[in-house]
Amino acid sequence: MKKLVSVALATYNGDKYISKQLDSIFLQTYKDIEVVISDDASTDNTIEILERYKKKYNLRYSVNSQRLGFVKNFENAIQNCKGNYIALCDQDDIWLPEKLEVLINTIGDSPLICSDAIIIDENDNIISESLFTSSKMKFYENDQFRHIVFSNFVVGATCLFNAKLCEYLLPFPDKLLYHDWWIALVASSKSKIKYLSKPLIKYRFHGYNQTNTGQKFDKSIIKKINSVKKTLDDGSFQKKYKSLSKLKELNIFNHEQKTILNEACLIYRDLANGRFSLNILKRIFENRNYLFCKRSPLQRIILPLGYILMPILKKI
Repeated sequence: MKKLVSVALATYNGDKYISKQLDSIFLQTYKDIEVVISDDASTDNTIEILERYKKKYNLRYSVNSQRLGFVKNFENAIQNCKGNYIALCDQDDIWLPEKLEVLINTIGDSPLICSDAIIIDENDNIISESLFTSSKMKFYENDQFRHIVFSNFVVGATCLFNAKLCEYLLPFPDKLLYHDWWIALVASSKSKIKYLSKPLIKYRFHGYNQTNTGQKFDKSIIKKINSVKKTLDDGSFQKKYKSLSKLKELNIFNHEQKTILNEACLIYRDLANGRFSLNILKRIFENRNYLFCKRSPLQRIILPLGYILMPILKKI
């Protein structure tokens, strides 16, 4: 017996690309699906497009009375899903026809499965045949929870997860930075996540995505320093610290997992506060393979000192 797959789609002013995405969903080779959309108070023609598709397909949508942001918008979509499995969906991507069929046939007993993606630009031109290669991402078979705490390797738009996870996912914690990071974290806390190196979506990168996943690693030293300064200026470490402070108190994680969350929490707290001590350096160095997983082995040795010296960089 086939399992119902819910496609959880979050929209906001997406009239430029939403039709292409919806067409690619309803052309899936796996047909036992429902499409559940939460719209974040769009002011363009998105709602008119959704209404048109609702009349033709199995599509349900709701519209937020005010802007909630993409994390809460995805939460709304997920909590309205009725399927055995849930696939996250961005409004501006394009799914390959076999995406759901491949994922549903491969997930097995895993709580979550994700895949690689092709990167395209605003005009559907291919930028890269592999999102993972282009952005220097890596899937980790072992120690997945610790890796995801520091650097998520699950791209939400590529993933399918067992709806049983919703027992632990919902409601989303306050001050959550990214919905896919949270889902990947919870999934990895329960069992091993699976990954397919085969691209199953065309991931659109046009400079307006909510994250910078599609950007290539920049080797320019000046740009690295500017990036460090920007991280300090926009309070990224403070945001991570506040988010982790909430998570480490949750009962869904075991003692070992809470210890890992607390280690990360202390690191981001000290970085946010611009503190320097041998203990901080030791803590960062011990977690260097998770904090700097996209870097070379040599960089993983050097970068801990760079992070500690961030307050000095900020004054340059």
